[in-house]
Amino acid sequence: ETVVIDAAPTGETMRLLSLPESFLWYVGRTSVLQKTAVNLARPLLKAFVPSTVNLAESFQRLNGRVKALREVLTDPETSSYRLVVNPEKMVIKEALRAETYLALYNYPIDGVVCNRVLPKANYHDVFMQRLFESQERYRQEIYNTFQPLPIWEGPYLSEEILGVEALAKLAHTIFGDDDPTQVFYRGAVQEVVKNGQGYILRLPLPHVELNKVVLTKKGDEMVVEVGNFKRELTLPAVLIPMDAKVARFVEKNLEIHFEPAAVAS
Repeated sequence: ETVVIDAAPTGETMRLLSLPESFLWYVGRTSVLQKTAVNLARPLLKAFVPSTVNLAESFQRLNGRVKALREVLTDPETSSYRLVVNPEKMVIKEALRAETYLALYNYPIDGVVCNRVLPKANYHDVFMQRLFESQERYRQEIYNTFQPLPIWEGPYLSEEILGVEALAKLAHTIFGDDDPTQVFYRGAVQEVVKNGQGYILRLPLPHVELNKVVLTKKGDEMVVEVGNFKRELTLPAVLIPMDAKVARFVEKNLEIHFEPAAVAS
């Protein structure tokens, strides 16, 4: 009933999660040429694909399945993503990047696990005292940075967690009596709001500077680039004839202001 995936580091995970959207984008751009392309490729594929296989129908089935996969991955009632972060400077930065990229592709984050947290104690060893003090600073930073997401804490254990019994015990330590498979937080995705004669397209993009974002409007699309990752947003009909004039960050949201296009004299 529940699938839990312990994902790879941020870069590899986001490349994997961006595949469905990239595939659908390319399919949309090549649909007009699809029949011609399949006919041209058929002689080359004859040695690998049985003649009884209808390539066009197979491609459409694959397209439908990828679209369904994308819908499942972005449905906050079905899927959720949780960041796991240690109270360390570089790990926090990596988690912030992950949150930004997940928001870019509308993947719903419902919580953060602060892992490997030292328990409060009267440490006599100087090394442990300093390590605990350092963790406390970064632990507080995690709470300040990732709100309003719920944050759970996993203790720093002396042994590796192996086996169902050990995992169940750790799960109870972290989540208590709560069902860990429920969705704990539902945040807003992109929205369009009226603003005078124009509109504002609002995208949640936490932890990224405006000078790191590249925006390009192409017809009915707005291309948003953050670092090495790019997303093509299909604009609602009301924004297509308008010009994108201003972009700025307001409370962790990228706001793109659209105004009516100037009429040529």
